Amino acid sequence: MKKRPALKNILVLCLLAFCTLLFSFTDKEEQQKYLEEYNNILKDQKRARVFKFSDGYPKVGFYILTDQNGMKWYGQYEPRTLFAFTGTNFLDVLTTNKIAQNDSIGINVQTKDKTPYVMGKQHIYKWNGYKLLAYKFPEEDKICLLYGADDNSVYCYGVKGYAVLNNNSWNYYPYQGFTYPESTSEIQDIFLSQAKILLSLQINPQNPNLLHFYTIKGNKQLHTSIGIDSSAVSKNKHSINYNYEELNENQVCIYSMFRIMSYFEYKVEHCREKLSLNLISELDDAIYENSTLEFIAHNSWGKMWTTKVYSYNLSNKTKIILTSFTYPEQINIAIQFIGYV
Repeated sequence: MKKRPALKNILVLCLLAFCTLLFSFTDKEEQQKYLEEYNNILKDQKRARVFKFSDGYPKVGFYILTDQNGMKWYGQYEPRTLFAFTGTNFLDVLTTNKIAQNDSIGINVQTKDKTPYVMGKQHIYKWNGYKLLAYKFPEEDKICLLYGADDNSVYCYGVKGYAVLNNNSWNYYPYQGFTYPESTSEIQDIFLSQAKILLSLQINPQNPNLLHFYTIKGNKQLHTSIGIDSSAVSKNKHSINYNYEELNENQVCIYSMFRIMSYFEYKVEHCREKLSLNLISELDDAIYENSTLEFIAHNSWGKMWTTKVYSYNLSNKTKIILTSFTYPEQINIAIQFIGYV
């Protein structure tokens, strides 16, 4: 007669079987976890793809913009190239239009809806998402400047007139009684995107201390003059360097970027006022909000440097210093990145 196993032996066997199942279950969970992590790594590796020149991929150069479809554009200046990255390959933008392929390509601009436009010698080109569309400037004129306005239209200025591209409507308007000079170091062009006005700052060759303001509004030209802020003129190149903050459709604040600062509040028809900040410093940035202009200014002379924020109220003509701090010259690299956010 066979001897039955003792109860305690049965319990031990059951416990061992249970532990084996438990560890197997735990191992499967752990295995599944590692398997998921491995699959995620494989997915990441697929997203990170290498494009080798040796495989025939183009030397795309530097990042330029992101278009209306989210494609990144890259390019170089010499020779001028433009490539749109589709996600799997690089599309040669200029080859999408036969005219652009053989044109002298200049600057590119982008409107608020992120549509890119490219300036050629006698054409401008609009990117529709997959190819360039060409719009011809009159043969008797020459394209000089290209700007995008706040309403997504594009303004193209020439010597004898200007053209506007709005959606797919392309119209040219000759200037009335004047021609516009091609840009030189003695001319600074500012396009006011809200007012759709071209403002040209030009040094008077007969009187270098006089700065001319030429305003092209529609096809008419308005003109006024003001005493120049000599700190904005490069002594060796005799060129001007101003920055600006567009206030509204009728006003723009123009300020020089060099030392002994002053700025001009300029109305479309005339220069309304000039205000000196009376400080040897360098303006880095300006913002406009609630009828108040604020400027960041740096005094970078000596071993101790100073940064100040000026506020000027256009309504009551008061100016105050909002904040000021001084720091050693050694930390100027970090201070250079201070700006408005």
